Amino acid sequence: IVVGCAGAVLDGTLAADDDAYQRFMALFLHQKFWLAKAALPGMQERGWGRLITTTSHGATGLLGQPIFAAAMGGVVSMTRAIAHENAGTAVTANCLSPGGATRLHAVARPMFEQLRESGQISEEEWDSYVNTPPPEYVAPIVAWLCTDAADGVTGQVFHAVGGELGNWTRYELDHTAFRGDHRSNPPWTLA
Repeated sequence: IVVGCAGAVLDGTLAADDDAYQRFMALFLHQKFWLAKAALPGMQERGWGRLITTTSHGATGLLGQPIFAAAMGGVVSMTRAIAHENAGTAVTANCLSPGGATRLHAVARPMFEQLRESGQISEEEWDSYVNTPPPEYVAPIVAWLCTDAADGVTGQVFHAVGGELGNWTRYELDHTAFRGDHRSNPPWTLA
């Protein structure tokens, strides 16, 4: 069982310098890659394993912070790719977007206050942040994902905060327009 969870309050904006960008990516994305790279061969050899990575609502891009969004979105895509590569085995890979009023939550408060003051987050999002329940509510989904009861659960992103447990949707093609048979008709034009 490997749970890749690390966090810090770092500048995730485009104003970050190169060193800050590298630190950010190393902490939020690369460490999960290196953990998976080290652990997965043993899991595959034993025929059983659980990889759980952590992401954030920031992956949606709705908090601004483009570097943060890229790192967190990368974690989701990487975890789903690992799950796909291990499909049909007892090795699972899932991602967790936790919500808990941890020490880091308190450290991040000034950043969220700035987002609120600049109108980048709504009053509803601010209220949700201020009233975030303690992390004890997150642990049960992590424990369950590590059990045999979760054998067929892989490639998922779970959100857990307080009494709320949800599952993120996958990246999917939403709306499609066709111009006849794509094998024989000419491509779309501006005309």
